[in-house]
Amino acid sequence: MALVVALVLEASVLSIIAAIPSVGAGKSDCCGTYAPKPIQRKLLKRFHHTPADCRLPAVIFVTIKGIEVCANPNENWVKTAVRNLRKNGKPLE
Repeated sequence: MALVVALVLEASVLSIIAAIPSVGAGKSDCCGTYAPKPIQRKLLKRFHHTPADCRLPAVIFVTIKGIEVCANPNENWVKTAVRNLRKNGKPLE
């Protein structure tokens, strides 16, 4: 039973991540939109910021599956995730 619950949970998380907009809005390393909702910190591996010449300032998180996700740098969950990843020595920058 626990295995079934774990598989359903993982499938749910992966479907949410697959629906999140990722990097790629014309310029490389620029974002077109932000993730619609927070991503669990345990799924985040590292991050970097978009370049200053991008239209939309963003933090780009890389998940443990290697998926890049754009996030609003002004949101509290993003600030907390960045702080935690920096504390653990995980930024790309």
